[in-house]
Amino acid sequence: MKKSAITNIVSLWPALFFLLAPAFSYGGEMSFSSALARLYDSNETIAASNEDINQRRMEKKAAFGLFFPTLSLNAGYVHFNDDLKMDVDLSSMKGALAPLGQINPNIGAVLQGFPSSMSQTIQKENLFMLTASAVWPVFTGGKILAANRAASIQIERAEAAGNSAKSKLVSQLAALYFGVRLADDVAAVKKEVYDAMKDHYEKAVKMEKAGVLARVERMHAEMALSEAERGYKQALRDAELSAAALKSILNADEDITPSTPLFIVPADSFQPLSYFQEQAMASNPDIKQLEAGQRLTDTAVSAKYATFLPSVFLFGNADLYSHDKSDLMPDWMVGIGLTYTIFEGFGGYNSVRAAKAAQKSFQLTKIRAEKDIKTLVEQQYITIENARADYEAVRSSLAFTEEYLRARTRAFDQGMATSLDVVDAELALSGAKMSAIAAAYKFDIAMAKLLETSGLFDYFEDYRSKATVELGL
Repeated sequence: MKKSAITNIVSLWPALFFLLAPAFSYGGEMSFSSALARLYDSNETIAASNEDINQRRMEKKAAFGLFFPTLSLNAGYVHFNDDLKMDVDLSSMKGALAPLGQINPNIGAVLQGFPSSMSQTIQKENLFMLTASAVWPVFTGGKILAANRAASIQIERAEAAGNSAKSKLVSQLAALYFGVRLADDVAAVKKEVYDAMKDHYEKAVKMEKAGVLARVERMHAEMALSEAERGYKQALRDAELSAAALKSILNADEDITPSTPLFIVPADSFQPLSYFQEQAMASNPDIKQLEAGQRLTDTAVSAKYATFLPSVFLFGNADLYSHDKSDLMPDWMVGIGLTYTIFEGFGGYNSVRAAKAAQKSFQLTKIRAEKDIKTLVEQQYITIENARADYEAVRSSLAFTEEYLRARTRAFDQGMATSLDVVDAELALSGAKMSAIAAAYKFDIAMAKLLETSGLFDYFEDYRSKATVELGL
């Protein structure tokens, strides 16, 4: 073949490589971005994460309520064993006034009728009261502030956990979605091999009948056809299983056909390794969770120290309704109170030590996680580069394997090559095609994982749009 023809094959290969892939799809088409949107809408894990975020937001509002006074209605019924009475001994006063009675008969007459004692009912034995009370903490040593800071951090932590769940689902969806494309493209190659082996077998039968081909050569062609048919059927079963897995993760009732092909993004459209490592340190959702956890421990330490300070509060009480209440009892009262724990068995001291230990634990865990994630980003980046290099290496050999197959086929037709030569050439070409498919799939999954680890999972489609090679068009 002329050099220009070989060049044309190489240049056209990415667009023509898998034209047969749609023949092995299942149902309506769906792009990766549409599949991702559907995943976000229907996945239970994401729904649970959203509910957790809502819970934390409500808890933040509840914590803010600690700054306000507590108002309450109180009702009570009391029964005493007897009326509450006040007894007054008047005999001493009567004795002191007795000399006056001797001087003035009238006074004496009055004193004669004056009782020696007097009893007054202050409160009847049954009492019902309805009151309103208020308590307003004005100083708690920082406990309320700490509770509000902790509630705000819990929201950030829940949001980071939600982003982590989303990013992991992006990678999972990419593996299943492009896994269907992988299975479909492999099935297409297997179909090409089956068709080629069928054509080769039919030629072998005709040549044997014409007496120009040995029986053993025809038998070899028949064996190759049987093997190709088995491989093709297995590829179809694999494609069906892959499609079922994609359907499951999307909670779909209908069959789904991925319309986004496997792809390769060129190296000049990819940022350097250092960029992704920096993004991971700043945006990785797992690190964000650890940062929030560390700030929670900082807040916990402050809250524990607050227990060593007094609490000051305002309070008040007012009667709204009463039955048989003594007129001597007041209708309302206000005041200011203070509580200060002097000794509680060293509980506060040990609580501070425990909070500081948790604080140190989170610091060390975060440091270790940052190192591990940097290493993981590097591994994923290298995997991407290797996959791209594998694809380029296979692509450069495709023109040769196609031309070699043509040469072996022509030689067989002329009786100058064996069936084995044709089969080997066909398998070499199909092997190169499937290596290209595998390299593209490896690239796509590695890119999804890299963006997940770097906290850039929302930019998957942006990177995919930079692809210069798209398989399966």
